[in-house]
Formats: sequence, structure tokens, C-alpha cells
Amino acid sequence: THRKNVIGFSTDIQQNIATTATKQAIQLSRLKYAPLLRNSLSAARDAIREREELSPFVQEAEKRINLALSGQSGGLGEAVAGVANKASFFWFLSGASSALIQPSSVFISGLPVLAGNYNDTAGAAKELGKMTLLVNQYSIMRTNSDGTTSISAPSIANNKSLPADERRAISEMVSRGVAESTYASMVWGYQRTPTESTYFSLDKGFANIPVAVGKGKKLANFLVGALMHNTERLSREAVYLAAYRLGKKQGLSYDAAVQKAVESTNESLGNYDVTNKPRFMQQGIGKVAFQFKTYPLQMTLLLLTNFKRMLPFLNKEGKKEAATKFFGMMGTSFLLAGASNMALFSPIIGLVGWAWSKMSAEEDWPEELKDISFESWFRFVFLPEKLGDVKIGGVPVSDIIDRGPLNAITGYDIASRIGLNDLWGRDSKETKTSRESAIAFILDNFAGPTASLLLGFADAWDAYALGDYQKMQEKLAPAAIRNLLVANKYADDGMKT
Repeated sequence: THRKNVIGFSTDIQQNIATTATKQAIQLSRLKYAPLLRNSLSAARDAIREREELSPFVQEAEKRINLALSGQSGGLGEAVAGVANKASFFWFLSGASSALIQPSSVFISGLPVLAGNYNDTAGAAKELGKMTLLVNQYSIMRTNSDGTTSISAPSIANNKSLPADERRAISEMVSRGVAESTYASMVWGYQRTPTESTYFSLDKGFANIPVAVGKGKKLANFLVGALMHNTERLSREAVYLAAYRLGKKQGLSYDAAVQKAVESTNESLGNYDVTNKPRFMQQGIGKVAFQFKTYPLQMTLLLLTNFKRMLPFLNKEGKKEAATKFFGMMGTSFLLAGASNMALFSPIIGLVGWAWSKMSAEEDWPEELKDISFESWFRFVFLPEKLGDVKIGGVPVSDIIDRGPLNAITGYDIASRIGLNDLWGRDSKETKTSRESAIAFILDNFAGPTASLLLGFADAWDAYALGDYQKMQEKLAPAAIRNLLVANKYADDGMKT
């Protein structure tokens, strides 16, 4: 009632009902499920009374349930964390390249997980291959009830030619929020807005969006993260439907096939729901510092868990399934991104490099090899010498093995963006002293993207003071603009460092 030019309550009945229903739904869920959760905790405590080694798991479950039921979702700390995360997303991930690389995860992690879970590598590859053809049918045009035509967010749910049970399974996917569990939705809250509710009418322009989405702030959020969100979501939809079909071919019931498809999608592409994170990453400083660490955490756990499960004497069942996933992800990441970006390349090469450093201390070790690391020798000496003269389409085979076929075919550095090697952080910039090197490492790996954003503003000020306006613009601009500025500079001036 105190807003400018607004007298009394809002007359937007649809918005009022939607807002009220959303707020009440949260409380009704707590009223319904809180007793069930408390009773389950009580039963769990009774069950482990003689098994103290299991008490940490029950204690962790109790802490998570208390956090979910407490309703402490607001506060200054949460508001600051939300603003910081959105600013970091906008500055670092708003470029088109961040969105366009998302479908690569369907092949890199989706294929191995489906092959392992359904024990059918050929079938998984075939079904995922069908998804690439089906994407052309993800119609983004829709006819409204009043006869007007609109553009909606592309979704497999728009396909009307699928069998009835698959359309029902897709509805189940939507209701469970499987496809909407993306990184962009975690930051911008897209899970609160149904896909079919956000559209642009060819006849009425953006007039529909304030009704369906809310105020201009939500529209801005949607426009900033929409490309990233939709490419992630389409990837999840493709894996889900392929998994459902594989489950039905195995003879699973509808409910079992849906449940296994949900689990396979979350396993292969990650589950970005806040409840799936460690508690220290859910709120406050941890939410800001580890904003970009959810995907590395999930992929690392996927690799290490399956590595452990496939080892002898540690697990009696599921060794073949685990080995399929582990070696499958190493293979798919190698096939797309090359050896240098393959999963676990650095640990493997590091172990061999340790042996290399021991041998380089020997007197009879070749002099030209004493001052070079094993990784550098392997990538820039051994491969070019052995395979550099062999070319495919004018590209040396050594380059294809090192950085993958996508780099060779396109001429762009795609491999370093889609690989699974440097999940937890890349090398810091070179510094003059050990102190500066330690500070740079801590800032890059533990301070989070928000610290890098603030330091970027400081670098922009220094560039301005020195009269380097090109660098100032690069440091101040978000990724969508900065990438164009940098590309234009390289095109005009070339690489100078």
C-alpha cells in the first residue's frame, strides 16, 4: 500500500493466488511430512542403538531435516549470498560458450552411467543417439487458447508424437523437478516457474511474461540465465527419456522404470537441489565460496565411488557396472577432449612424473630430458615425434590425441572447457614470489568466484590508472561482452604474451 502510484492491494488476482498458493504450499508440506520425518529419525535411532558406528549418519540426517523444517531461508546473510552468486554467474557464465558446451555431458557422463546401470552399452548409445534426432521435434511454437501463436522454452514435453506411457513418464519427470535441477535454476530460481508458463507471444510481445513470471526483476533473471538453463535442461530430458526406454526394454514396470530413470539422470548429470549439497555449501560463506564447486564435487564422487566399487575384495556385487562407468567416463572424456583433458589425467601423469623425476637424477639420464616435466615431454615431444607426421584432414594425429577431435575439427579450444581433468581448479597465474603464489592459489581455489569478481574490479581500476582502457573494459564487462572484446583484440593484435 505504500508503493508509489499504487492505491490499496494488488488487483492482479492470478498473481495473488499464485503467490499465496506458493507460500502456503511450503507450510502445508512441512505440516504433512514433518511428523513422518521425525518418526523416521526416532526409528533410525532405535535401529542403531547397538551400532554406534552408524550414529554419524543419523546425526547428519537429523541436522538436514532440522535445516529443512526450520524455515530459515531468509536473513541478511542469505540475501548477500544470493546477490553474490547471481553477480558471479552473470560475470563468468553469461557467455554463450558456457551454455553451448552443456550437451557434451550427455556423451561424457550420460552414456557411461546408462551403459552401467542398464548393462547395455550399445542400447544406451542407440537411445541417446535417438535423442539427438528428437531434439528437432522439441517445438518451441505453441498455439494459445485465443488462437495466437507463442514461443515457449523448448522442451521434450512439447512433443505430441511420443507414446502415451512416455508422455506420462515425462509428466512425472516434470513433477519431480528432474529436468529443472540445473545450475542456472539453482542460482536464478527457475524451479519455481513452470517451463510452459514462460513464453513470448508473437501477437502480444512480452505482454504475457509479467503475468506468468512476475515483475521485471524475474524477467531479467530469466533472460540472463535462460540459454544456460535450457541447454542444461534439454540434456537432462534426453538422458531421462533414454533411461526410461532402456528400463522398459529390460521389462521394468512403469514405476520402476521412472524411478531408475530419475536416479540415472541425477547420477550422470548431477542433482543441483540445495538439499543434495553438503550443509556447509548450503548457506552463508560456504554458499558463496563454493558456488562453482557443485559439479566438480558430483563428478569426483561419481568417479571415485565407482573406482572403489570395482576394486577386488571391497565389493562383492556391481563390479562390472562400476567398471563400465569409471572406464567409460575416462574413455568418453578422452574421445571428445583428448588425453590432456581426460578424467584423472593429472593424477595419472603426476604418478608417472614422480618416477620420471627420480630417474632424471641419474647420471646417465639424457641431458635434454633433465629440465622438462614428463607431461611436457609426453605432449610436446613424444606425441609429435611419433605421430606428428601422420595427418587426418590436415590435422596431426598427435594433436587429435592430445586435445581431442573437436578442437581439430573446429579450430576452437573446446576440449579444455568440456574435459574432466581440471575439475577443481586450473593453474594460477605466475607470480614473482612464493607469498604471492600462495595468495593467488588461496584466492583462486577457496575464496570463490565473488572474490575473483571483486579483484577484477580492482584490476580494472589499475588498468584505468595506467591508461590501458582496453584491459579496463575487459575486466569490467560480463562474460557475454568480455569474450567478444578479447576475441576482437586477439584478431587485431595477435597474442603478445
